[in-house]
Amino acid sequence: GDYMTLNPAEDWVNIFSDLPESEAKHYMSLMPNHSTISFSGELTHPGYKYIPVTYLLTENDKIIPMEAQRQMIDFARGEGADVKVVETSAGHCPMLSIPEKTVDVLIAVANEV
Repeated sequence: GDYMTLNPAEDWVNIFSDLPESEAKHYMSLMPNHSTISFSGELTHPGYKYIPVTYLLTENDKIIPMEAQRQMIDFARGEGADVKVVETSAGHCPMLSIPEKTVDVLIAVANEV
């Protein structure tokens, strides 16, 4: 597939904006490329139409601003999805910056199924 090349010297500032610099740069070094199909590929089976959805909204995300996240949520709802939203102050990678909160949300969601 097609990949875009990331700039590790600069991109860590936005992708891992809420991590300490050394930690952010470490994670950035692990992901020099990003698949472009996630931006342009055809969605053939939108899972959000068929399974319960919980969206972890990341208020300080510098990659997908909060307004864009809300638009994605509204789109899914417009397609018939019942989307539960959990707001956080995290940046783009909450599983790294707020792992305990992320796990708490996952456990709560799993207990609801």
